[in-house]
Amino acid sequence: MGIEVKIIPEFPGVLIQLAATLILFLVVRYFLYKPVKDLLEKRQAFIEKSIRDSEYANAEAQRIKAEYDTKILEAKQESSEIISKARSYGEEIKNKAIQESKELAKVEYEKGVLALETEKIKVMKLMNDEIADMAISAAEKVLREKVNTDTDKNLVKSFIKDLEESYE
Repeated sequence: MGIEVKIIPEFPGVLIQLAATLILFLVVRYFLYKPVKDLLEKRQAFIEKSIRDSEYANAEAQRIKAEYDTKILEAKQESSEIISKARSYGEEIKNKAIQESKELAKVEYEKGVLALETEKIKVMKLMNDEIADMAISAAEKVLREKVNTDTDKNLVKSFIKDLEESYE
């Protein structure tokens, strides 16, 4: 029993081994390599398409953000203009109302002054009429009675007393 060691292989065994390896290679290449290669190419195309879509979406998002920022800035400017116009309009209305109220107050003051002047004239006329009536009645009394110093004093005192009673 001994172990035989052959250094040179047998030619038919090597040929069968090579043929089996070649057949295995062709089967693996046909059934495994091409589908795996196709699958990897499809996967690569999908990834590249996803990257392009992502870059496009990112660029679109940046563009939309820039538009949004621009519109926000425009809206802020427009709101500032509207507020400014509203303030100036409010001030204008306030000044107009103040001016109108001043004019109205002036007209009412002038009406009051005119009414007072008219009333003053009426009162003065009434006073003149009463004074004239009193003077006439005093003159009548004087003429009816005998004139002397005591009578004159009494007449004047009576006249003053009548005046005081009429104004009370």
